[in-house]
Order: sequence, then C-alpha cells, then structure tokens
Amino acid sequence: MADEGGETGSSNGEQQHQTDSANNIFMKRKIFNDPIHGTMEIHPVCVRIMDTPQFQRLRHIKQLDACYMVYPGASHNRFEHSIGVSYLAGKLLKTIKEQQPEENISERDILCVEIAGLCHDLGQGPFSHVFEKRFMPSVEKEFKHQAMARKMFDDMLESTVLKEDIQRILGECNIQGLREFTEDDFTFIKEMIDVPRQLEQQGSWPYKGREENKSYMYEIVANGRNGIDVDRWDYLARDSYMLGLKINFDYNRCFATARVLKCDGLERKQICYREKEAHGLISMFYTRMTLYRQAYQHKTHSAIGMMIYDALKDANDKIEIAGKSISDAVDDTKAFTLLTDDMILTILNPLLSVTPFKKPGSGDPTKAKKILDNIYKRNLYKFVTELHIPVNNVVINIFYPSLLIKEI
Repeated sequence: MADEGGETGSSNGEQQHQTDSANNIFMKRKIFNDPIHGTMEIHPVCVRIMDTPQFQRLRHIKQLDACYMVYPGASHNRFEHSIGVSYLAGKLLKTIKEQQPEENISERDILCVEIAGLCHDLGQGPFSHVFEKRFMPSVEKEFKHQAMARKMFDDMLESTVLKEDIQRILGECNIQGLREFTEDDFTFIKEMIDVPRQLEQQGSWPYKGREENKSYMYEIVANGRNGIDVDRWDYLARDSYMLGLKINFDYNRCFATARVLKCDGLERKQICYREKEAHGLISMFYTRMTLYRQAYQHKTHSAIGMMIYDALKDANDKIEIAGKSISDAVDDTKAFTLLTDDMILTILNPLLSVTPFKKPGSGDPTKAKKILDNIYKRNLYKFVTELHIPVNNVVINIFYPSLLIKEI
C-alpha cells in the first residue's frame, strides 16, 4: 500500500508540474490573429526573438518583392510569413508526436523547429529574388539567403543578450527536461536554417545538432528532398490569398496523414503521406506553377524587377550603408540589418536616410533615380517576346536583358 501511495503521489506531482509549466507558457505566450492560419499561439522564446532588430527588419522586406506594383494586394512582408512558418512547423511536429509517440519527439525538438521556421528568412535581401538571383551574381559575389540567415542568427546570439534571455525564459517556463538550451540545440536550429543537405544520399550523417534517427526533422522547414515543407505551405496559402487568386490545395489535410517512415530502400527516416493524399500534393505543385505563371513571372512584374536590378547596379558603388556598398553589406551583419526594400525610397530622396547615405567622391546615382522614378510613373521596360527553353538546356541564374526594350 505504501508503494502504491508513493506512485500515486509521484504521478500527482508530475501532473502538477506539467500544469504549472503550461500555465507559465500560457501567461508569457503571444497570440496572433493571422488571416491565413487564424489564431496562432507563439512560444515566449519565439516572441523574444521577434523583438530583435534582425527579425523586425523583415517588416520591410516584401514577400513578393515588387509584385505589389502589379497586384496591389500583394504587399505582405516576410515578417508575417516567417511567423506562419514557425506556427506550421510546430503544428506538424506536434501532430507527428501525437500520432507516433515511439518517435520520442520532445518539447525541446518542437521548440527548436519552431525557432528555425521563424528565422529561416532572416537572410533575405532587399527585393528578395531580384537581389539574390540577379544583382549578386552580376557583381560576381556568391550569396545564398539561407547561409545569410544562419549568419544573422549567429549575430543575434553573439552580439546581444538574446542567448541569455532564451535561457532565462526557458527557466521561467519550467518545462520538465527543457530548462535551458544546449549548444547542440543551437546547432540544430542553425543547421535547419542553412542550405539543406541532400539526405537521400547514403554515407556519413552530415549534421551535428541531432542524431540520424531524427533526420526527418531537418525536412520540416526546408525539404531539399521533395520540396514538401511548411515554408511552401505557408507561402502558397498566403501569396494566393493576398494576390486574390483561388487555389484548391489545403495543407491541413497533410497534417492528418503525415507519418515518419523509412521508404525506397533508404535507411534515413522521412515524412511521408498516405497514397490517397497524392492528389492533394499534386495540387500543391500545380498551385505553385499557377502562381509562377500568373504572378511571380508576370511580364510586368518581371520588367519592374529588371528595372530595380538596373537601379541597384547603378547605385551599388555610389551609396553606402553603414560604411558598406550594397553588395558588400552582405559581409557585415550590422549593415545587412539596414538593407531593406526601403532603400529605393532613400535613392529617390537621400534626405529620408537616417544614416550617411552617399559615398564620398562617388558621384550621384542619377541613373538609378531615373529608373526608379520611371517605375512610379509606369514608364516601364516593354515586353517583346518569351522563349521556351528545353529543360536540358536550362542554365540556372541566366538572365537575358536583350529580351526587354529599355526606355529610360
């Protein structure tokens, strides 16, 4: 009887501890009312990360660069997209934990994945793909937003008290088994943010943050294997909503059928979906193709993107941001934090800049000003034609300025 009473007392104590931890998280969490996902509860650690200058910068980076100049409703930012990805990442892993307790998914794993989803776009440059795919290659400088995001996350941890605050918040939440992050946890987050590895290839395990038996966690935010990830789920739903385009894909069905399995003769686990959900996943890729055709690669959007690219090229060596040129700002996290879409307004009117803007002795970015002024006056480059290139002949990052007539 004494043993039974002891077990009951221990069980009651554990339940009370879980209740106290849940209450602590509940009091410190933040609730967002999102037009896409509805009510989202955000962990207090994620809320603290959101209050950093590096993350607040995403309020000034448009999700679809200049697409709002064609579709006026598409003025949403990477800020809300990142919060949505964090929410979906946590929701997916929590669902798998409920369906497959044998996977031993911990609260620590869930929080790490949520933080990775939150920070995955910290490295996006001004006008996103115009900057990464056009401008940076033109100055012969290698740039990947995922690697830059990891660099920015490192800067957040090392140059501020963020790391100490995270540990303090975790201690206050008093979650059993998660009273602080280990260095492996921080490494795990950085690895998920960085450029994804090809995990279907056999060989030595390339990551250090988590063991190989948790390989599927690396494919939740960014899936380099098949492209089915929560980043895509959020931007497809969010972009189509803001563009005013109707889609058939419903990511909620994916949550219900997601299972962690080994398949195709591979040793590493991955997230799989029931065969009857194949049509839904095909719909996901069809939706992506539709958005590319109707919005992302809209001829007017492409023309404006080319004009912004030309303006950045002209202004690159004539202006400075925290002592750096536009292209060199990627080498300095402090300068990169100031590099946003608002830069075009500063080029048009340097008096709007709160920091020294014009590079001494470099001349005035007159051409850049004229190009940007033409965008606002709708005096755009004219579309001539398009080429259909066989898949085998496609060259990544190739750009054909001769396909557009420049009228400046």
